[in-house]
Amino acid sequence: MSGQWDTTRLFQLPMYDWPENHAVIDRLAAAISEASAPHGLRIPRTLDRSREHCSAWSAADLALSQTCGLPLVAELKDRVSVLGSFAFSCAPGPPGSYDSVIIIRRQSRIRDFEDLRGSCIAINSEDSYSGCLAMRVLMAMHSPAGGFFGSCLVSGGHRNSVQAVASGEADTAAIDCVSWHMARTHDTAARDLEVLVRTASRPGLPLITTTGRSRQELEALRSALGEAVEALSTAHRDRLGLIGFVPADADSYAIIADDLQRFGAVPLVAAVAET
Repeated sequence: MSGQWDTTRLFQLPMYDWPENHAVIDRLAAAISEASAPHGLRIPRTLDRSREHCSAWSAADLALSQTCGLPLVAELKDRVSVLGSFAFSCAPGPPGSYDSVIIIRRQSRIRDFEDLRGSCIAINSEDSYSGCLAMRVLMAMHSPAGGFFGSCLVSGGHRNSVQAVASGEADTAAIDCVSWHMARTHDTAARDLEVLVRTASRPGLPLITTTGRSRQELEALRSALGEAVEALSTAHRDRLGLIGFVPADADSYAIIADDLQRFGAVPLVAAVAET
């Protein structure tokens, strides 16, 4: 081993860290720390929730975090090292992948995707694959030039998008399948919603560390991540729908880079004609 990592290094697992999951995510973090030690890696036992995760992704003191595939290929590819992704039972694709569900209100008159034309879509953010670019990819099958929806609401988070559709503020949203699993478990707003269609599977949210780690260190951390998931109790894994860890590298996300190149500029909302 080329050297141990200092215990002051930044450790976050932000992407599914809902308040209801804090205790389980904390246990996962501790399991990762414990599994890392026999490999000569010293990872903090506790997460740092004080730092904004987008800026932390490229921090020089980053030990471990989780990002989205779109920021990875758009901004972070040469600034972080990819370790792999967690595997979840709610994802229908290969282990380590995920998809998004297109949600609608249960009592709406929407029966197929075409019925959404001209409606209001909620997105969590423009830089989200699961909440925005996945919808652009799906939408392009119906409107290759874009402009399928009538309006767009930027909610700031998947949970906010769920609540916006439930309240009628928006008509639909793309929610990653893990967040949808959590919404159905923890948020009463999801009770009035249903899945209209699912998007294609894509590589799951990448776990990352800072660049400059040796190949041996990266492989050791990948091993520790897999061992940490296995060390969790069945109840803790079930709480998250977590079933494993799948090693990967940056090249595994080339399909998302291709989606961004082909569909990233496609407008969600139809332009309003000048009169």
